[in-house]
Amino acid sequence: MKRRCGSFAREYQSLLTHFNLWREVMGSLEKMSRATSLGSLSIEESQLL
Repeated sequence: MKRRCGSFAREYQSLLTHFNLWREVMGSLEKMSRATSLGSLSIEESQLL
């Protein structure tokens, strides 16, 4: 029983980590989309470089 609890805690921890990573990715994507909508010119300029 103790071992099962330990594995559950580990699973929960990894799930939390994945969720936090996912939230970070979504946040940065949101920022990027905002930046592109604000300045699509700068994006095109950076693509030329």
